[in-house]
Amino acid sequence: MKKFFSSILALGVIASLAACKAQSPKMQGPVQSFDPVEEDGIEQVELEPQQLDVVFVMDNSSSMGPHQKLIQQEIPKFVHGFKRNALIDSHVMVLPIYDKRGFEEEKRQNLVNPLGILLALKDPAKNGAAVDGPRFVTRDTPRMEDLLGATLNMGASKGQGVGPRYEEMFSPVIALLSQTQDAPENAGAIRANAHLVVIPVTDAEDSTEGWNAQMFVDFLVSKKGGNKAKVAVHPVIIPSTEPVTKDSNHCPRDYMNMAPAKLETAAGLTGGQFVNLCKADFGEKLAEVGILIAESVGTQPIKLKGVPDENRVYRDEKNPDNTSSVAVRFKTRDLDAKKGEYFYDPNTKTVTLSGNIELTPEDGKKPKILYTPINFTNLGTKKLEQK
Repeated sequence: MKKFFSSILALGVIASLAACKAQSPKMQGPVQSFDPVEEDGIEQVELEPQQLDVVFVMDNSSSMGPHQKLIQQEIPKFVHGFKRNALIDSHVMVLPIYDKRGFEEEKRQNLVNPLGILLALKDPAKNGAAVDGPRFVTRDTPRMEDLLGATLNMGASKGQGVGPRYEEMFSPVIALLSQTQDAPENAGAIRANAHLVVIPVTDAEDSTEGWNAQMFVDFLVSKKGGNKAKVAVHPVIIPSTEPVTKDSNHCPRDYMNMAPAKLETAAGLTGGQFVNLCKADFGEKLAEVGILIAESVGTQPIKLKGVPDENRVYRDEKNPDNTSSVAVRFKTRDLDAKKGEYFYDPNTKTVTLSGNIELTPEDGKKPKILYTPINFTNLGTKKLEQK
């Protein structure tokens, strides 16, 4: 009988324990906790070179001689802004202005201004002789600055009834991007997916009939699939703020002293920046435009797969002061975040490379993104989890 009651008592205790098990916090598994685990993170990406087409629209009316020489002298400063970045694939070309009223109605002699046809490159080392081949320069063109500068200094029209009188800057670009794009002289110059930068160089206002600035900009954007970010107009002009008169000896405007309102408006509509032909700092301002183009065209965002630990830094062995939680390493050097060569946004896990950086072809286009990722290990299960 004692054994029977003992068995019943034991069964009761077991049942009581079983009933309490699900409700007793002391019997639940341990609360999961995570400790950071430091591991080197390396992501390698392949960057696509950004295409850039720059079209100078050069005024060769009789008053432009000194201005052409000036831009030839300062053009290396402009080119340096984007040529230094090997990830910017540039075509730079020169297009002469047109004058429909002068050439077609007044029958003025048209020597070097065919509508929408690029100028042949000129070689100053050969007395300005025309260069065979493409009518544009690239970063790989030997002596590209010399050839481009000589071509921009195309010469001002001289003589009664010779050359353009009513300067048109819009119409040549419209023709270049439409009916004359496939002309043999223009072969390969303009690319469908490239950023397009138009730089009118003139001391006058645009005289293209039937086209205002908004229409011109809309046309350019339409040629880039509606992408406004791929279009910019940076006029080199005598702006409306410059206090000059037609008869002034100081940097006079051409033809009735008309301020270049259409060109200024086109610049404003595209985020462009104009350069004043009359200012002593012309070369520096032209260089700023080159840098602005590099920044707008060459900037590239890189979305990271992991999450960098911002409390851990990578140190550049060649430059000990260059430290960051995320490093960008090309073949020959690390980029410097403190100099603005790249920026890491922890909110979007994105590294953005500036276009205003110096990269050579030897650097390649496959940088490594280095960082220490934040990993958490479940202490109880040893299960690895990454956020």
